[in-house]
Amino acid sequence: MSGQTFHVIGVAYTQSVLGAPTGTVSILQNGNAPSGTVTSYPLNGSYSGGFTGVGFAYLEGDLATSIDTPGSYNFTATYLGDANYLGSQTPFPVNVTVRTRPSISAGRLRRSP
Repeated sequence: MSGQTFHVIGVAYTQSVLGAPTGTVSILQNGNAPSGTVTSYPLNGSYSGGFTGVGFAYLEGDLATSIDTPGSYNFTATYLGDANYLGSQTPFPVNVTVRTRPSISAGRLRRSP
């Protein structure tokens, strides 16, 4: 719905049990900077033994935004990389359709006899 806040999340995944990627995940709306702020959430990798004890490092970018104009919007995420990890870009954009906020009108109700 137009004007309603929603989140777009882009994640730079790794196959490393070491430190999380540094920097930011950039999120674009139709190729331009969207309104709102991208918050980064890095998670270091871990290993506690065996196949089930593997936790891979990643960097998540979370955009909280709203769009007031109904229409179709395209979001992409990009990670530029750092000294340890190569950059990457979303292979497929996320498409969002914003619809008009429904309106409710109040009128007089007539009671049936």
